[in-house]
Amino acid sequence: MSDSPLSSVTQNNLLPIVRRSTQRPALEIGEYSLETLAGGSGEGSQGISLISGIGTDGGQQVHWSLILKILVPPGDLSSEAVHSPSGFAYWKREAEALASGLLDDLTPGLSIPRCYEVSAQPGGSVWLWMEKLQKKPSTWTISRYWEVAHLLGKWQGQYLEGRSLPEDSWLTPRSWNRDFVEENCTTMALLQRSLDRPWVQYVYPPQKLGELLWTWQVREVFYHTLENLPQVFCHRDVFGRNLMDRGSETVLIDWAYAGIGAIGEELVPLVQATYLWEEVGRDTFRELEEGVLSGYLEGLQEAGWQGDPHLVRLGYAAASALRYTIGTIRFGFPDLLDESTSPTSSDESIRKEREMIDFWTESMQRFIFPLAHEAYEKALKL
Repeated sequence: MSDSPLSSVTQNNLLPIVRRSTQRPALEIGEYSLETLAGGSGEGSQGISLISGIGTDGGQQVHWSLILKILVPPGDLSSEAVHSPSGFAYWKREAEALASGLLDDLTPGLSIPRCYEVSAQPGGSVWLWMEKLQKKPSTWTISRYWEVAHLLGKWQGQYLEGRSLPEDSWLTPRSWNRDFVEENCTTMALLQRSLDRPWVQYVYPPQKLGELLWTWQVREVFYHTLENLPQVFCHRDVFGRNLMDRGSETVLIDWAYAGIGAIGEELVPLVQATYLWEEVGRDTFRELEEGVLSGYLEGLQEAGWQGDPHLVRLGYAAASALRYTIGTIRFGFPDLLDESTSPTSSDESIRKEREMIDFWTESMQRFIFPLAHEAYEKALKL
């Protein structure tokens, strides 16, 4: 614990935050426990921890719990991406978003986590103290994702019907997809020099590799399309793992990519990341996609938007071409160059890794690359 950032958590600095979260200004706290929930796997996150304990207030026992998320600048991205407020991975963006008040009135039924304190630490990190949220997995059916898309449409439709887009300096601009993908120039070059590596060959079989290289070659078409569609205020990473429950409300967590984006763009992670990370069944992609697109469109229309519904589909398809294809190729790519293991190994962990890779490859070839071609053909006709 002494080498952990959590070693600096004390009763003295916990007390005012716990009192704020419980709305009990006289609460006293005793022993508490710390549990790591997630490591620093995301861009700019050093980890997420649960801190909980029992306090007393006027002789009454009070159970309390807090989520601590520690933000740090990632070291494997360009300085512009990480340290510029408009950079695609600006490391303080979530802190800025939660403290800004900009997210306080999304639309009824859609909310953000309660944040009790945002504090800069002596070592340079930023700590977010937030409420602990629950999730009821059994309620997250296809119809629930329809409801989320419907709420997103109602929220974003306001910006198509006269509400001014926010202009805070920390927001991602409409060029976010361009910036996110162009960070991969070095990785794409490395990929093409590493086609003889066993894991590279396994992850990128000929058909998938061909589609990936084609998408990279024509990526400017998708950038231009997204940057010129009607623009809305986006969360940009809405998918199963970033959706929580608070009573009847849906809570969106992790606002690290929040900013201005194209109509329909928000639906890509909601459909594809939810599916790829198996938050829904493997046979539900079309059902999920159709439900999310229809829910979003109905939400837009309830907000008063009477525009061309084909624009929603185009935004979704064009962003699909980029997000989980050439957009995420840098994630884990160095591991593919490690030849200490082989994709032909009979080891159980390797077998499970192959199964996951096979699922992603099949999903990309069946569902995602066809969307890229759809967007490309439609964009050329505009």
